Amino acid sequence: AQEDAAATIGNLAVASDARGAIGATDGVLEGLVSLLIKGSDKGRSDSAAALGNLAVNAGIRGAILGIPQVLEGLRRMIQSTNSRHAAEAACCLQNLAVSSNDMKIWMARSGDVLPGLVELMSRVNAGGAEEEQAREDACSAVLNLVVGCGENKRDVAALPGLITALTQCMGRDASTPRCKEHAAALVQNLAFNSPSSRAQLLCAPDVLSCLSSLQ
Repeated sequence: AQEDAAATIGNLAVASDARGAIGATDGVLEGLVSLLIKGSDKGRSDSAAALGNLAVNAGIRGAILGIPQVLEGLRRMIQSTNSRHAAEAACCLQNLAVSSNDMKIWMARSGDVLPGLVELMSRVNAGGAEEEQAREDACSAVLNLVVGCGENKRDVAALPGLITALTQCMGRDASTPRCKEHAAALVQNLAFNSPSSRAQLLCAPDVLSCLSSLQ
């Protein structure tokens, strides 16, 4: 019953005018986070999808991030080999990352959320739709975490797997158009007003080559 409720909430939360009422209902967000941590595979995916849809609403976004363990639950899911798990968690993090700089820094430095997203970006695409979606949303989540946030730009640029992740996402035959677009936007934002990040990118000829191929 709890899993069915999470799936129903996720479907209802697609409608913008329904999100406020859902988020204001006592126990809904806490119940979704509990399912995210303790539920079955289906329950965790449905709860992450519901939380991601609700997080489009700025007020609800802050309430979700205020619940203990939400990032821990999403972190576990992005590291999963289950493509649907990874995709739903990455999508949720993508929406949660549209936050204040202080909240972006907190998210990026919570456990290994940021390395997990970058690792997800670099996974070899086996052609499955859910796997492609996971990579797209992971790239978008990292992009949202660095936009306007110098601290996160430095942290992202210093990650050992970043260059591999970017080249995987921008490679001519490796990614969907949306993934390539978001990866290029991530490079643009990393290079903007961040000398240390810019220096890292200039030392990565593969990234520059990929950017050239996108023109």
